Amino acid sequence: MSIEKTAATMRNVFLTDTDFLIDVANKLFRVPATYGMDQSYVDRLCDLAKRMRAEPLRPRKPTLVVTMEGGMIAAICSDDPDALDLAEVLTIDYDTDGADPDEVLDIPQEGGRTTGAIVHSLWVETCALDIEAISKLVAHRDDGDENDGEPVSKDFEL
Repeated sequence: MSIEKTAATMRNVFLTDTDFLIDVANKLFRVPATYGMDQSYVDRLCDLAKRMRAEPLRPRKPTLVVTMEGGMIAAICSDDPDALDLAEVLTIDYDTDGADPDEVLDIPQEGGRTTGAIVHSLWVETCALDIEAISKLVAHRDDGDENDGEPVSKDFEL
C-alpha cells in the first residue's frame, strides 16, 4: 500500500487533525521494523501528515437519494440523514387530475396568487441501498466509456 493511501485511510478512519497522524508516524519511527516499514516510509508519512495539516479536514457531504415508482416519490433516504439537518421534506405535486378535492391544498405562489397541489411530508431515512456502489455505476455510465449510453452490466466490478 502506498504511503498516500495509508495516510488517506488513516485520515478517513480517524477523521482527526493531522497532529494525530504525525504522532502515529513518530511512534512508527521508533519501531518501524515491527510494522514492516523502513525509515523512508516513515519519513514520507510524516511529510504527508505535515502537508495535510495545511489542508482543513472537510467532512464528506452526505448523499440524498430520491426513490421514485410510477412517477411518484416513494422514499427519500441518505447515507447520513442526521448530517442533512432537515426537519422534513415536502413534495408538491401540481398534477391534481383525479385527486380527491380534500387532498388539494392552495399553495401560495409569487404575486399573492395560489395554485392547487397535493402536498406530502416525508422524512429522510437512512438508506438501505449501497449508495457508494450506485454512485460508481453512475460515474462509469457518465464517463462515456464504450457503453455509449447503454445500461451498465450487473457484472460491473465495484
